[in-house]
Amino acid sequence: MAAILIGATQVSARLLHRVPARNLIAPGLLLTACGLVLLTRLEPDSDYTAVVLPGMILAGFGLGMALMPLYSLATAGIAAADSGGGAAVTGTADQAGAALGTALFSSVLAAGIAARMAAAPGLPPALVAAARSGRVISPQAAPPQLAETINTATVAGYTDALWWSAALTLLAALTTTLLIRPTTSTPPGLPTPSLPLHDRGSAH
Repeated sequence: MAAILIGATQVSARLLHRVPARNLIAPGLLLTACGLVLLTRLEPDSDYTAVVLPGMILAGFGLGMALMPLYSLATAGIAAADSGGGAAVTGTADQAGAALGTALFSSVLAAGIAARMAAAPGLPPALVAAARSGRVISPQAAPPQLAETINTATVAGYTDALWWSAALTLLAALTTTLLIRPTTSTPPGLPTPSLPLHDRGSAH
């Protein structure tokens, strides 16, 4: 997925001076949402090439398409003397969004797993409480029937979190369409922004 994301940012960077930023961000977010929706079909016995791989390709390519014009809009019009401060604000906003998104995803995931385990008959209350608190429950040391219940509950929790992620991504695409003017693009002569250093590191 990292290679697909990096490749998509290169494609987006070459289109940035010819295509309005909105026409790259919104379709990119829509592709990301489609990939997330495809991943909601994941089951414990799903085929990797039929569900996981196509979903990751769509999500990675769409995210890569959207990232470059987003950073371009965030830093457009900043004078050279203020470029350091602008980059710092952009990086801080990116980190804050990532932290909030991770917290929301983790909360939905834990709640989904705990709800499925609470509905399953015969499970010890301690396991349900551990799942609700966000602790990782490994099915490897559990009896076969209990391990199957844990696996099913875990996949269902991820499905809930992926649906929420897809919905928020679609909301972001709608917001982009409504708020960003179609003529907005990187002014000619300005360098195409690169990804923040932490994004480069995470891509590896």
